[in-house]
Amino acid sequence: MADSYFFSRHSAHLTGIADQGVVSITTFLTGLFIARYCLKEEYGLYYLALTQLPFWDNLRLALVSTAATVFLPRKKGMERRAYLGASLALETGLVFTGIVCALILALVFRILDLGLAPVFEASTALIAGHLLMRYLRGVFYARLKSHIALMIGVVAGFIQLGGILLIRSVIGLNAVSAVLVVAFAQLAGSAVGLAVLVRMREISFENIRLREISRENWKFGHWLVWKSLAYAASFNVFPWFLQFARGTAAVSTLAACVVIMGILNPLWLGLSNSLGARLAHAYAGKDGRRLWKACRDGQLLLFIVILFPAAIICLFAGPLLELFYQAKYAGNEWIVVGLCVAFLLNISTYVFELALLTGEKSKVVFFIYLWVLCICAAPGFLLFWMWGIAGYVMTCLCASIIRIYYFRRESDFWLQSTGGAK
Repeated sequence: MADSYFFSRHSAHLTGIADQGVVSITTFLTGLFIARYCLKEEYGLYYLALTQLPFWDNLRLALVSTAATVFLPRKKGMERRAYLGASLALETGLVFTGIVCALILALVFRILDLGLAPVFEASTALIAGHLLMRYLRGVFYARLKSHIALMIGVVAGFIQLGGILLIRSVIGLNAVSAVLVVAFAQLAGSAVGLAVLVRMREISFENIRLREISRENWKFGHWLVWKSLAYAASFNVFPWFLQFARGTAAVSTLAACVVIMGILNPLWLGLSNSLGARLAHAYAGKDGRRLWKACRDGQLLLFIVILFPAAIICLFAGPLLELFYQAKYAGNEWIVVGLCVAFLLNISTYVFELALLTGEKSKVVFFIYLWVLCICAAPGFLLFWMWGIAGYVMTCLCASIIRIYYFRRESDFWLQSTGGAK
């Protein structure tokens, strides 16, 4: 009985880790193949196209997915199905906006003759596939059906890796073909997820009250929109500064080191997906004490699980670079170590951020990211111009320490005021 209880309680975490393992291994191997089989300049172009995704993904979280994760446990029957229909309509609108913005950027790059236009034109399909698949996987996590998210990841991963290897052997791999393969795979995974959602009768487009739900989501997440802008201004611009100051080959070096960090993604994102859903269910009855306990336990679990593999990456950064890329990116192990330490510092407050969002305290989260931007912007750009990638790593470390201070202070104050300290 004890073993059965343990498995039933933690099976969602285990499935979440397995799911994210599939997604992260797919992402890791995709980056590894492109870094090995493309010229540095082509890999740099591919990475620059990918810098759009965190911004749009944060907007997705702010305007659609985080609200769905929090509100779905509170809705029943037809009301829940109509809410999902409305959220899919909002997601579709966001996808369309992302495509239009990518096309505008491509037009600007073509006018300026910067060589970036083709890959940004191809990235329109990537934005659509990435946002839709992430949204659908989030829906199944919110419904505590992580095994379906796992199935979507398996389908997309098989197509993506197979497509990369096939394109390389048939016509050769470059930035544009790599973007298109990844886009097609994620669109295919999205189609599978949507088909399952319809077949399970989990979604309805009748009486979706789109305007009302749009206002409700905006009220819930508008501070997260500004947080997304602050986050993008804090970190996503650095690869672009590197592009114009040091060239596309330097961008590919940073990207290759970031790929090494992908080893940690199955554990980190797998746990965070299930932890976010658990926090939402813990707070479904507005019980602050239950949320505080779930947050505290989840944060401790996440940090302990990540600590050992992160230490292994730091100790063997040099051999890992040689194993994955041979001599192509040798000598950059210090970048990997710096990024790994910054990553550990970041995740030490990640569950507290999820708890604040669950408690509808997105304004607090925005101001934390705003303080980080204000404090780190000027010194960060100075370090960047002086030391390039080294300046980027130092800025990441400083930003992580500042976030720890503010998240601990704000989350402790709010969570304890809800009854967690009693």
